[in-house]
Amino acid sequence: MEIYESQMLLLLKKKGKNIAILRTVIIFALIITYFVYSDFAPIKLIQGPAPLEDISVADYNNQYVAAEMNLSLGSYMDTFSTDEKTNTSTTIRSAYVIPTNDEKLMGVSIVESDIELANRIVDETYDWWEKKIEYPTSSIEVKGTLQKMDDEEYRYFVRSMEYLGYTTEEINGFAIPYVLKQGYIGKLNENAVVFWE
Repeated sequence: MEIYESQMLLLLKKKGKNIAILRTVIIFALIITYFVYSDFAPIKLIQGPAPLEDISVADYNNQYVAAEMNLSLGSYMDTFSTDEKTNTSTTIRSAYVIPTNDEKLMGVSIVESDIELANRIVDETYDWWEKKIEYPTSSIEVKGTLQKMDDEEYRYFVRSMEYLGYTTEEINGFAIPYVLKQGYIGKLNENAVVFWE
């Protein structure tokens, strides 16, 4: 009877060890999948954003950066959320045309909480342009990920510059088809990257 019990105990230990190894492998695979899917967002979050001016345009795609928005030529696209019960729409993001340090123009997509300040920056930009003020005083530090604009967004981006009087040739010379999406780290919204917080 004692031999049978020790064999049974040995068998249970072996099964428990196999289950623990399988669980470890599954957890490890899930963590690797999360990192790859999120474009290594937790690592980018730990490293912090790089200054936009330190990155060349060729390396823009999916970079986590910080930029100071203190000038803007205006909004070119809004993103809405609609409450199906009340059929009420709310602007949750607004995209603006901003200059880069190398005298190009790109997009920046601002979250709802900063839209009012971004609109003030646009007003101050035009006041400065018309010499009503010495220089804009409002600014937003935008942290997020640089993403290539999709075709629809780029069309709105170009249309807004055409509205300002720029020709297609001029736009092709200074437009960068990237948008800095505030609050995104890699492919995920920073609220989804709770892995490290």
